Amino acid sequence: MGTPDGNCHGVKHSTIEEWAKEALWRSDIPPSYCKVEKEWYENKIVIVIDCDILYRKCPDPRDFAMHYSKMLQQVAIEHWINMIVQVTYQIHGTYRLGWGGGTGGSTGEHKPKPSDGPYADNYASGVIPKNAIPEECDSLPYSNKAKSAMKEMLDSLFSLKPYKGAKYNYIDFSQYKKIIKEHGNIEHASAVEVYDDNRHYMVEPEKGGLSDRAKYHYGPYTKYIIHNHPNFTPPSAKDLLNLCLAAASPECTNIRGSVVFIDENTYYALIINDRNKAATMFKEIENEVDDTTNDFKLDGKCGKILKHYEEMNSFKSSDETAIARLSTIINYFDGGISIVKCHIKDKSDYTTYGSEKISYKPIKC
Repeated sequence: MGTPDGNCHGVKHSTIEEWAKEALWRSDIPPSYCKVEKEWYENKIVIVIDCDILYRKCPDPRDFAMHYSKMLQQVAIEHWINMIVQVTYQIHGTYRLGWGGGTGGSTGEHKPKPSDGPYADNYASGVIPKNAIPEECDSLPYSNKAKSAMKEMLDSLFSLKPYKGAKYNYIDFSQYKKIIKEHGNIEHASAVEVYDDNRHYMVEPEKGGLSDRAKYHYGPYTKYIIHNHPNFTPPSAKDLLNLCLAAASPECTNIRGSVVFIDENTYYALIINDRNKAATMFKEIENEVDDTTNDFKLDGKCGKILKHYEEMNSFKSSDETAIARLSTIINYFDGGISIVKCHIKDKSDYTTYGSEKISYKPIKC
C-alpha cells in the first residue's frame, strides 16, 4: 500500500518471491543455498536456510528473522510499496538441506536427506546433542604432522603462478577463486602438481561440474587435490574414498591430501599420514559410499558402525557431526588419515580432528 499515486495496489506472488531472494542477497546469504517456496493457498512464502549457513551470518535465528524482515521491507520501499510483514520462524535441528592424463576421480560434498540418521532433528530423536567436540591432544599422535602438511599445502596454494603448459592450462589461486565466485553453485576441482623445478602448478578445473561433484585427473606429479563445496560442508565420505583410492594407486606416489575450499578464510583437508594404512582402508570402504548422498550407506558396515556410536556423533553443529562421523570411520579402520581445519583470521589457526582409539569418541587438538 502507499504508492505515489495514493491508490492501493496488489503485488504478484512471483514479485514477492523475487524480492525475498533479493533480501537474502542483501543479508549476505546466496538464495541458491536456500529453498524459497511459494504457498499460494495461504498467501505466503517459506524460506528454508541451512543452519550452518545461517549461523555464519548471525548467531541468533530470531535476530536474523527480524533483520531479514526489515531488509525485505527495504526492498519493497525501493519499489514504492510499503509492506507490512508478518514473520514466523522455526528451527528444525541441525541437518543440511539436500541439493540437489592420469587417473580420473570425482569430488562429492555430503548431501544427506533431512531424515538421515544423526543429521535429522536431534532434539526430536531423543539424542541429546553436544555443544562441541572436546580437545584431547594426547590421543592424536599425527596432529602436528598433519597440521604441518596442511600448512605446506596452503603456503603453496597462495604462491601459485599461472603457466601455459603443453598439456594443461595452469592457473593461480586468484583465478580459482574467481571461478568459484562466478559459478559457486557447482563444484570445481583442481590437481596441484609438482615437477622437477619444485614449483607447484594448479591445473585449471575441468568443465561440466555438478552441484555435488566435479571431475579431475591426477597422476605421479599430483601433490594434492583442491575443490570447493557449494554448501560449505566439511570433507565427505566420497572425498575420503577418493583419497584412499589415490593412496592405493601405484602411480600416485606423491599425493599427500585433499583440500576443501569453504571460503577465503576457511579450509578443510584430509591428510595422508600413512599411505599403506590409507590404501588398506580403501579395501574396507570401497563399496560403502552412496552415490546419491556421497555419505556412507545406511545399510553398509560403515552405516552400522556409525549407528552403534550415534550418541557420541551428534552435535549442535552439523559441521562437527560430519567431522565426527568421518573421524570415527577413519579410526575404526586405522586408516592413517587426519582431518584438519584451517581458519585464517589475524593468523592461521589449525585444528586436527580424530577419535579416541578404544571408545571412538570424537576429539580435536
